[in-house]
Amino acid sequence: MEAYYADKRLLFRNATAGDVWVLNADDQRVLDLARGVAGRKVLFSLAKTAAASYDAKTRALQIVVSR
Repeated sequence: MEAYYADKRLLFRNATAGDVWVLNADDQRVLDLARGVAGRKVLFSLAKTAAASYDAKTRALQIVVSR
């Protein structure tokens, strides 16, 4: 898992305002790493209401777009 979080740190280090990050809202460590990172954050969760969900039937991540 440490390698996973190290890779996340590298990604976040190179973030720009135009990036979109799809993050697991159930993983507090990822949320902590992403705090203050440039770009838009879209959260998905298996345990609580979030901006994205996984549709097992279509095998797709669906993101709620608010306007």
